[in-house]
Formats: sequence, C-alpha cells, structure tokens
Amino acid sequence: MTNKVPLAAVPLKYDVLNRRLLMRPVSRPNDSLQLDDKLVAGFEIEEPADGLSPARRRLFRRFSEAATPAQRADYVEVLHEGNYVLLKHYDKTLRKANFQGAYSSGQRYDEIEDKLTYYLRRPDGSLTPVKLVAKAMQTAAPALAATLKSTPDAEKAKTEADWVKLWATIDKK
Repeated sequence: MTNKVPLAAVPLKYDVLNRRLLMRPVSRPNDSLQLDDKLVAGFEIEEPADGLSPARRRLFRRFSEAATPAQRADYVEVLHEGNYVLLKHYDKTLRKANFQGAYSSGQRYDEIEDKLTYYLRRPDGSLTPVKLVAKAMQTAAPALAATLKSTPDAEKAKTEADWVKLWATIDKK
C-alpha cells in the first residue's frame, strides 16, 4: 500500500489484459472480487512448484519510471534489484476479428496478443528497454560492460532465469 499499511494475505490474480487486481475471498473460493488498487504500491504472488520449475515468489510493483503516463499505473515484475534493477513489463492487447466484406479473408476470430518488455533501470534512475542478450545488456549497463564481457555465463545466458542468476552474481547492492 502507498500508505505503508500491509494488507492481510489474500489470494490475488493480476489481470494484465484489463489492468486490474482480482482477489479471491477465502470464504468463497469460486468467486473473485475486483480490488480497488489505487493505494496498492506492490504485491507478491506465490507461484507453486510444477514439473519444470520450483516454487517461487514473484514481486510486482508500480511502473513509476515509465516514459508514458498510461504505463505508470501498470505493474512490473521485479526480476533483480541491486544497483541496477531488471524489470519485466507484461502487456496484453485484444485484436478483434476482421469481418469486413462479403468475401473477406481477414482474421475471423478475436486474438489476445502478449508482449513482454524487459527494462533495466540504471543507478542514475534512467530506464532502458533491453533484450535478454549480452550485447544489449552491455550497452544498457556501460559500467558493468567489462564485467559482463569477462563473465563466461553472459554469453551462454539465453533465458530469463539465466539472466536473473547472472545479475545476482555481478550486481550486488
């Protein structure tokens, strides 16, 4: 909460498409309520373990550094926090079906498009969109470029988990 008062632990769901927080009351597990999130500064989601990955906590906070005012109300996942902060912004848009014309060969179904954007916030507070490749990270973090070049794991890092692990080793607060 922005007033620093934590809420009781309740099951939450972040609806990225409609940009809202939903909570599931413990007394009614099949129901969900929309949470008025104007005062919510951030939240944690506990992701249970599955066959591919262990259980983990995912921390989300407001995207206060965003360049556009519309994105400042969104939440971003904090993947790494140190001198540099690695953020993951989720965005979903609904593309409606195209039924124009009698013999239209356009898209006949609605489609939800997912877009993930990673950002690196530098110690000076500036924000840079990055791709999860070594060259982009070296450009976004010039102070750590030499360290990234000399680290053998930086060239091998392909997944988000690899980069989170790498940032944890090279950027300690």
